[in-house]
Amino acid sequence: MYYFPTSPNALPVWLLLREAGIPFAPQFVDLMKGEHKGPAYLQINPQGQVPAFVDGKTSLSESGAILRYIGHTFKQASKFYPDDPKIRSHINAALDWRQTEFMPVVMKIIGVLFGGQIPQVVKDEASETLNQKSLILEWFIGEFPFIGGNVPSIADFALFPALSMLPHAGYTLSVKLSGYLNRLNSTFSSWNDISSSGFKQLVQKLPPKSFKVRPVLYYNPVSPNALAVQSLLLHANIPFDIKPLDLTKGEHKTPSYLALNPNGQVPTFVDSDGTVVFESNAILRYIAEKYAPKYYPKDPETRAVLDYALDWRQTTWLPAVSKASYAAVFGMPASKFPAEEGAKDLTNISPVLEGLLQDKDYIGGEDITIADFSFGPTLQFLKGSSWKLPKAIKAYRNRLFSDDAFKTPYEIALKDILKKVSAEPQELEDITSKVFESHTNNNKLVIIGGGFAGTKMAMSPVFSKKKIQVLMIDTKDYWECTPMVHRSLIQPERSDSLIVLHDRNLKGKWYRGQVTEVAKDYVVVDDLYLIRFNYLIIASGSRYPSVSGGNISKDQKKIVKKTEGNMKDQFSDATHRKKAIEVESIRIKNAKHIAVIGGGPVGIELMAELCTKYPNKKFTLIASQTTFMPETKVPNLHKKVAQFFHNYNVNLRMGEKVISVSESYGKYTLITDSELNKKIEADRVFYCAGLIPNTEFMKKHFATAVNEKGFIKVGDTLLVDKQNNIWAVGDCNSVPEVKTAFASSMHADYITKNFGKFLKGQKVPSYSPLATPPPITVLSLGPFRGVLTAGSKIVSTHKIAVAAKSTTATASINERNQDKAIMKIDYDKLLATSLKDNNKDKGEDSDDEKAVNEAKNLGLTFDWR
Repeated sequence: MYYFPTSPNALPVWLLLREAGIPFAPQFVDLMKGEHKGPAYLQINPQGQVPAFVDGKTSLSESGAILRYIGHTFKQASKFYPDDPKIRSHINAALDWRQTEFMPVVMKIIGVLFGGQIPQVVKDEASETLNQKSLILEWFIGEFPFIGGNVPSIADFALFPALSMLPHAGYTLSVKLSGYLNRLNSTFSSWNDISSSGFKQLVQKLPPKSFKVRPVLYYNPVSPNALAVQSLLLHANIPFDIKPLDLTKGEHKTPSYLALNPNGQVPTFVDSDGTVVFESNAILRYIAEKYAPKYYPKDPETRAVLDYALDWRQTTWLPAVSKASYAAVFGMPASKFPAEEGAKDLTNISPVLEGLLQDKDYIGGEDITIADFSFGPTLQFLKGSSWKLPKAIKAYRNRLFSDDAFKTPYEIALKDILKKVSAEPQELEDITSKVFESHTNNNKLVIIGGGFAGTKMAMSPVFSKKKIQVLMIDTKDYWECTPMVHRSLIQPERSDSLIVLHDRNLKGKWYRGQVTEVAKDYVVVDDLYLIRFNYLIIASGSRYPSVSGGNISKDQKKIVKKTEGNMKDQFSDATHRKKAIEVESIRIKNAKHIAVIGGGPVGIELMAELCTKYPNKKFTLIASQTTFMPETKVPNLHKKVAQFFHNYNVNLRMGEKVISVSESYGKYTLITDSELNKKIEADRVFYCAGLIPNTEFMKKHFATAVNEKGFIKVGDTLLVDKQNNIWAVGDCNSVPEVKTAFASSMHADYITKNFGKFLKGQKVPSYSPLATPPPITVLSLGPFRGVLTAGSKIVSTHKIAVAAKSTTATASINERNQDKAIMKIDYDKLLATSLKDNNKDKGEDSDDEKAVNEAKNLGLTFDWR
């Protein structure tokens, strides 16, 4: 056997020979001296790699082939490569996967052990990829100790050395793979002898490290070319240092800088290995090809479009932009940068850019590429020019600058210049006539938001009877039954019945877009379009917040945004929402530890679904309050819910606040304000605590109508403070009641019932907020259990959802009399027939046959599903 002592491909062969007791002659090949490329060795292995294996007249290279040969040929090793076709096929699949999928990623991580200089971003990407590959390896292992069964196979030999090296290179193995590695280590008695021949000394001399030298970007904050490179680096999460150059002081013409960039211009990019690149488009190409290839796709057709766009931007577009904007924005001489001439040039050439964007979100298609980074800064500077951007180009600019990677360089660097650039009034297209049939009539009603309240009002026949034209504006193209999202995360197939397209409900009476501004008689959508109204109902809803308390970085907010998007969606279409739910269900299935932040009804019901479905996983629930749902004022509610979670070994962290969230390689670390054990590590995190109202569009014209928490101030008729034609309903208003879908529907009913009186100027009865505490609280605890409270009393059953058979009691849940109708049921009689704890079903309270039959006699049915 020809080998090198630290080769992760040679070590498996050596180990198999030793464990099988097969005598062999080791031949050391010194890779450091290039012996693997010498004529003598190339005769044995033309690839010039190790290992090589010679058995009589048989000469083999490739570790997988050698392992198979040994297992098939030598009786001593046959147990490691069983004859059973099914088992052997599984082992072969693992071997092939190891070579083609696993090792290429592993080498990017363990290369540091061999003195390789691997940029941290490359290592980070490889680690993230390996996290996914590890799931496949866990699948190969399955429920057995080893791949293929209870005895190690040649696939285990192949994987073991590389797995042993990963922790020394700073990679953290999953719990299952750590156990697998420990089993192999204790099983292979020869490993310590083999590794002492080179591997142990290697890791002792080269402790875990990462490449610390970062690339440097030389730039000026008002250079669109430099900002393009900076935006790419930020978007790709590539660590870099920045070196500002003061062009007014001639720092770009100093000998030291000219040695880097003979042109004496910005930007210049110095990579961590000393490579120097100048010319912005050349830098963009270099960074993408080396660090982030997705931004510069290799397929010839796409690359041809991008290359054309980049060159055209430099030679034609940028000169016109400079003339049109530099005098106004930067105070450049008008003689050198004639604005009118630049505007004329832009008018002539803009169809080219519009053509590049035709039927696409970005120049390269549906994803951002280096061409977009190149164009982005020029479009932002044009906000200070007199040239009116065509609609498609303006929409393109807004898409780009909704991303922090584009916005951040301007927020940090441009300061006063940015204020000037952004000061001009937005040029808006009035589309009122396109969205309303009779736009000149004084009967136009706009509804913002497509949740429970917004959709219900838009569907109401009340408005059409009063000849009111209705238009609902929503960022999504569907209505979702949000109280059931937690169930669909466990059963994604349910999302089909929980998501209804607006087109089905509203028959064209809606418009998709994001309202960015509200005035007294118009709304602005997507910063592009103006829609006028006579009446406005704001039903924009809410979203889950970022981490509460403490100082939180932008990166941490992004991470929390990832966790919260699963429970409340803001912008996707129905197809993507269903796909997102499906993907999240897979992540949940693969996760070993899941954390839920929030002890309200959403957090409780989500955690109950999770622990019921996956009782063997690890769960943690963090809640800032010391008891569950104290607002119900039901003494035993906390006890019931806590007991349920304890039965499923859920770790309850009550009275703690999460103050920071960080992510590394798909693992989340939460820090709480606890004096003890502040750190929580999890594979998935769901934020279900508190609500932030979606009211940012009120800031410009109605800042005083929003309270300190962001809720819209309303009077007792739900009219916005000091307004007579604008209402706010649902989660976004300041009504002092628990924010629920039921409450939102109550607001919708109140508006539709009294809208005629509003129109006629008649006295309108005040809205009556739902009682606090609520007369009834219904909590699901998984698919078959729940808690029902009535007043201060509680009943817990296996299958408890209340519905009476009488006409009044079976009225729509959205009808105001529903709570009164349910209260007619004789709860005292039901409670009296319920037995005390009898420790059935993991110690939960259970109703015996007598209680269930009595409930049926009362007209109750039980079924949480």
